[in-house]
Amino acid sequence: MHISESSLKKVPLKSYTRAPEISAGSILFESTSSRTPGLLITEMVKAEASRLVQQADDVVIQGLPKMKLYVSWPGYTSHSITAPIDCTKITRADLATAVSCHLVNFVQKMNSLPVQFNSSEWRIGRGGVSLNNIVLTALYNTGGDYWQPELELLDREA
Repeated sequence: MHISESSLKKVPLKSYTRAPEISAGSILFESTSSRTPGLLITEMVKAEASRLVQQADDVVIQGLPKMKLYVSWPGYTSHSITAPIDCTKITRADLATAVSCHLVNFVQKMNSLPVQFNSSEWRIGRGGVSLNNIVLTALYNTGGDYWQPELELLDREA
C-alpha cells in the first residue's frame, strides 16, 4: 500500500525517559513502495519484510541480548515490556517485523479497555483506530536497552 505524507498524523506519545545513559540513537523505517517514512504494522506481520523495507538487510543493532519496548498510546496506560527480541545482530527488516508483532499484541489488548474521556479521538477499536491504520516510522533508544516506537496514524479517509 502506498502511504503519502499528507495522509499521516503523528500519534502524540508520552516520551519514556530513563536515567541518562549513552543512547544508541534511532532507527528509521521506510517502505520500498513509497518515499515517505513508515511501515503499516499489519503488512509487517503478514508479509515477507525484506521486500517491504528499504535497506532491509542493514544490521541496525548488535550486541544487545534483549530489548525493552516502551509502548504508549493516548488515553491508555503505557506499557513497558521486555521483548524477547534477540538483538545480538538484527536487521532492519527483522526488527520492524518483531516490533510490529509486539505492537499488534499491544493494540489487541487495548481494544478491550476503555479510553480516557479526553482521548476519544485516539480510541482503539469500536469505530476508532484499527490496526490497519497504524504506521511504524522509527524506533528510538531512550537509554540502555530501552526503546520506544514512533507511530503515525494513517488517515482513515486516505
